[in-house]
Amino acid sequence: GPTLRMLLFNPQAPTTRYGLDLSVPSDRGTLEQLVIINKWEKCRAMVKDGADLSQHGGHECLRNVTLNQSPMIWRSSEIRLPAHGELAFDYVTPFRPRAEAITDDEVVEHLEVAVRSACCDALPRVAALRTVLHLLVLTPQQVARLLSAFPVAQPEDGRVASRVDAFVGLYTRCPEVSGLLSSKYYGLFSLKLLTREEVLMVRRRLGRLRTWDILRCEIEQLTPNPIRECMERKAKQEEAQRDLMQTRRILENYQLRDDITSRGMANLYVLDLTVFEDWQCARCLLELAQMEKGEHYDDPHWSEKAHLEDRGTKWLLAQGGDK
Repeated sequence: GPTLRMLLFNPQAPTTRYGLDLSVPSDRGTLEQLVIINKWEKCRAMVKDGADLSQHGGHECLRNVTLNQSPMIWRSSEIRLPAHGELAFDYVTPFRPRAEAITDDEVVEHLEVAVRSACCDALPRVAALRTVLHLLVLTPQQVARLLSAFPVAQPEDGRVASRVDAFVGLYTRCPEVSGLLSSKYYGLFSLKLLTREEVLMVRRRLGRLRTWDILRCEIEQLTPNPIRECMERKAKQEEAQRDLMQTRRILENYQLRDDITSRGMANLYVLDLTVFEDWQCARCLLELAQMEKGEHYDDPHWSEKAHLEDRGTKWLLAQGGDK
């Protein structure tokens, strides 16, 4: 409830999903703290001139914001919140610790035992873990170890998967992002710790850029599939199309336009250029194409092309390659 949420709130590790009732004093107090933290972290990020990984630009830490279930874009300088209503959002800090002082494995082992043995539901255990997250600097292997301490979600639960909630928080305490986004046993794409749907939930909550392994941006499948490696090209394409049909509803539920867990189309990018993080992804892909020799794009399409052609403007893009 709101009181427990306020008591377990850690301003030094605020990354999680929030659902706040603005008419409840404790929830409004939590929001007021998050507004201040967001402004502070936003200003620090701008001063450091780091990469802007926010959803709609401006280094805002709030993403997937809805007010009374209606989507809205969070702009710190423009927000005027009503006295009543339900505000839901993901808060994601733009900072992560340095790798100089990794937490001892013994400490992680004690935390794992404490999480496993706790006599409460899984989500309160995640909230309790967040109260000490700011003290931890974790390797991807340690993240996997703590993640495994939480129960595997059952499809009929209908609740937020505790491992998803835990991964989102632990992600911000691991300096080695490449390991977290790897296909090794401790990585996001191994599917050993999270299901495909849970990986897509992580993608929705953290965003495209934080879950994008740019060093493997051309790979058709990031999740392990030894059988597929032995298949002919046509069979691979047919399997990818079947997989797309099977996961389409899940993608729609999470408001995702492409699938990083796809069995053959992980390098298919469907980008909404009105969304800042998608625009950033498109910019990175175009810059990569300029730096690397060869063909890069396969059947590119832009929804505004016909409109510009009607006005006498042509959309020019290199032919061929992976999309």
